[in-house]
Parts: sequence; structure tokens; C-alpha cells
Amino acid sequence: MKILFICGSIEPGKDGVGDYTRRLCGELIRIGHEVQILSLCDFQVASFISDSQETEAKKVVANRIPKATSNKQRILWSQDVLNKFEPDWISLQYVPYSFNPKGLPFWFLLF
Repeated sequence: MKILFICGSIEPGKDGVGDYTRRLCGELIRIGHEVQILSLCDFQVASFISDSQETEAKKVVANRIPKATSNKQRILWSQDVLNKFEPDWISLQYVPYSFNPKGLPFWFLLF
């Protein structure tokens, strides 16, 4: 099964939800699933990157969209990741403050 996890940020050691999601992905890969992570508001990158992060002795593909990205561009990059990966399931690891400093990510409704 192909699963895409969406979260706010996935910088190792900087975001608890990102760390948890990465560990969950490592275990899912170990039992035979294909997984990727898409971070929509990553504070630690300056431009969109798709890299590999290691956890649980497994490599996880991490698609990282910078926090400063416009909502229009964020949607385009997200759609591109979805089109290329074609997941069977999408899991939103939702923590409001990951997407907005006041916990009110109204732009999220566009997704």
C-alpha cells in the first residue's frame, strides 16, 4: 500500500509530530508499505526539496515545502507530489500551530 503523510514540518529533532511521523514511516516500510512525507510549512528549508531521511534503519522520502511559500505555490507543489506518488491513502498529521502561529490555518481549506 502507498501512504502519504502530510504534516507541518519534518526537520529531525525540531518537530515532535515530524519525528513521530518519520518513525511511523520507518516501521511501515519495514513491513512492506511504500510511504512518503509531505511537509507543508517547513521552517528549516529555503526552497522546495525532496530528500531522503533515515529512521528505523530505513530511508523515507521527505518532500519539504518552505513556510514562506505562497499558498498558490504550496498547492502546486503538493499536487505535483500527489500526482507523482499516487498514494492509496493520505494521512494528515494535523497540529494547528504547525500551519499557523495562532492555530488558525484558514488557507488550509483550499486543500
